[in-house]
This record gives sequence, structure tokens and C-alpha cells, in this order.
Amino acid sequence: MDETQWQDDKQAKRDAADKFLLATINDPELRKNVLANPSYAREAFQELGGITIPPSVEVICVDTPTEARNRLVVFVLPDDKATPPAEPWRDSWVATWPPY
Repeated sequence: MDETQWQDDKQAKRDAADKFLLATINDPELRKNVLANPSYAREAFQELGGITIPPSVEVICVDTPTEARNRLVVFVLPDDKATPPAEPWRDSWVATWPPY
């Protein structure tokens, strides 16, 4: 799957995610490995999901407890020519969850 296909084929990504996440529930060793190793997580998502992932795509797995989520921050930076949005900036913080 090339970059364009990856961007366009949302259903293939959803289907792959379903297979991958189900496998992480059913296989404790897989879960441990994908949490510990991002390159393994990427390979496992690709293999278990039956999908080809372009080289530019990162796969990051974070455990369920809030403490684990607190160790990950992901931002989508505003366009460099954009008018700064009004605070709060949560629309740019894609790794938010309640209560943020």
C-alpha cells in the first residue's frame, strides 16, 4: 500500500486495527512485545492486520492505565501560517482522553 492508498483506504485500516487489537487481547506475549518495542508493534500490526504500512507510518502502543497514557504526548501542529486557535489547544492534542 503506497502513501495515497494508505491515506484513502480508511476501511482497510479499521479492519487491520480490529484484527491487531483482538490479537493483543488474546495473546499476552504479543501484548507485552508490542508495548515494549515500537518496531515490533509496527511489524505485528502489518502482519496480523494483513495490511502493508508505508515506511513513514509509526505504530505506537500504550497500555490501558492512565499512568501509561501520561507518558505519551502527541500533537498535530497548527499550520505555520494559521492564526493561532483560541485556547484551550486540545484540538491539536490528539492523545487526549477524559478528563483533558
